[in-house]
Amino acid sequence: TGVQTCALPIFNNIYRRTNYEDFSASVDSAPAESVSSLARLGNVKAVEGRLSRESLATVKGKPITLRVITVPDGGRPRVNGLLVEDGSYLKPGEASACLAEHHLTGEFGLKPGDSVTLEKDGANIPLRISGTVVSPEYLRLVGGRAQYVADPTQFGVIFVHYGEAARIFNLEGRVNEYVARVSDRGKVNGTMRAAEALLEPYGVIG
Repeated sequence: TGVQTCALPIFNNIYRRTNYEDFSASVDSAPAESVSSLARLGNVKAVEGRLSRESLATVKGKPITLRVITVPDGGRPRVNGLLVEDGSYLKPGEASACLAEHHLTGEFGLKPGDSVTLEKDGANIPLRISGTVVSPEYLRLVGGRAQYVADPTQFGVIFVHYGEAARIFNLEGRVNEYVARVSDRGKVNGTMRAAEALLEPYGVIG
């Protein structure tokens, strides 16, 4: 678990508009019901459980690693929302579609209606881009906490409805990431410790 802050006004405005996380947690794998347990922690104001998986893919015929992050099947995330720059947000029930993070669309000149193709178990899975989005988690394109910046020709991020991603990765009813907001940021460290203890059975990664 960890807390990230930024003093730049433009970043703070985006964080406010998107309800940026006060802390996040990653586990090996957990039942989706575990989200309700985190939501019941006293200081937690909002929490989203999601899947995050990396997949080999092709974009305009070029190989790339794409991080696939889920968004709710209905409605938008209450934590770490997305700002649509071009096109439209995913509609409820919209299939074989994704939102592409703006570093990816900028690098490859992608626009709504174009597609990216995931490679899973020897099968190609095309996903049509509904919109280009800005994510508060990827104002800088970073693949991990130990990385300063990622190469947008080699790594990109897309957002997919939970149900679709769960089917693609055979993870129905599972989550492996949580992002949360708290009521009292002065108590966030204690809330993080409580969350870590609660998630310990599922193999806390960070």
